[in-house]
Amino acid sequence: MLSSVPPEALEVYGEAVRGARAAANQRAQEAIPAQEVADVVEHALTAERPKTRYVVGRTGKAMVVLERWLPDRVFDRLVARAMRG
Repeated sequence: MLSSVPPEALEVYGEAVRGARAAANQRAQEAIPAQEVADVVEHALTAERPKTRYVVGRTGKAMVVLERWLPDRVFDRLVARAMRG
């Protein structure tokens, strides 16, 4: 996919794209089981009064807490750092 990107774009965004890919691959290795997600989706679809949002897994719940308590710029830096690998 990166082979079709103009060299100028690669120069500007290449490192970020590679970092995002590496982070995505790492997260895929740490992913929660699909059945756990399916159970939460089923609950959301069948609940009499479903919530507007559901968070699945410990990492997701920790991110919600961090996002709530940290200033936006600090949280964004943590996410950016995690994406660099």
